[in-house]
Amino acid sequence: MHEKHLLSITLLGVLTGILLGVFLRNFNLSDDFKLAVGFPGEIFMQILKLMILPLIFSSLISSLGQMNAKGSGKMGFLAVLYYMTTMIIASTIAVMFVFLIHPGDPKVKNRLIPNTKDNSDLTAFDALLDLLRNMFPQNIVEATIKRSQTTIKFSKKHVEKSEGTNILGIIVFCTIFGMIISKLGQKARIIVDFFIILDKVVMRFVSFLMWFSPFGIISLISSSILDIDDLAKMLSTMALYVTTIMICLFVHCVLAIPTLYFLLTRKNPWNIAKSMVQPFVTALGTASR
Repeated sequence: MHEKHLLSITLLGVLTGILLGVFLRNFNLSDDFKLAVGFPGEIFMQILKLMILPLIFSSLISSLGQMNAKGSGKMGFLAVLYYMTTMIIASTIAVMFVFLIHPGDPKVKNRLIPNTKDNSDLTAFDALLDLLRNMFPQNIVEATIKRSQTTIKFSKKHVEKSEGTNILGIIVFCTIFGMIISKLGQKARIIVDFFIILDKVVMRFVSFLMWFSPFGIISLISSSILDIDDLAKMLSTMALYVTTIMICLFVHCVLAIPTLYFLLTRKNPWNIAKSMVQPFVTALGTASR
């Protein structure tokens, strides 16, 4: 019942944020007032992002550490394989619909930057190498803020560190760490207990934070609408782009993932789909920032 209430007020938060943003556009608001409108959402997003890494570390290590050596090895392999598979599926769906719908004008880029090579010259092999590099980061602390990415400069390929969390590398590290803990048995019990308690603390924190998500979503959406100079022009310009994104999300979340779940487990994916509604709505609201 609590989850149904949370979903309802989150949906209400999305709608309220849109209506509030459109309403406030009728007034000549100062920049400070606009910042004040978006400030609660900014704090909400910072806390939400703050919990990502503790959630990954605690949940993966505590789960794998409690299994026997054989079970943790299998589960760890499946976790990494599932993450890579869903990432490849999502990328394939996105590329397919971008080519079908083509929500943009590539001539604009050519007019702005004539006769220069850019990252569009990168190949699938470069992306594969980046994927493998990110699986095994050289520094786990650095992986929390940077990831490897191949770029082209002066007609040559270079591997650089770009801004962004290397989620894949962290997952691989936590998986291996949890597998090794499970093999140590009782010797590592104190570490397992630590991550079990940490997982409970983080989940309690996230559950508590989610009850404030409607207020953060209202702030984020209304602030984003206020920052748009010409709302009608933006909507008309971005309509095809937004349509493409929504189609990709629908195919991935409603068709691809449930199908993959059914093929792997032979179980009805509807129960999993229902549990994904709340994260989807939250992501929809927070992605406005």
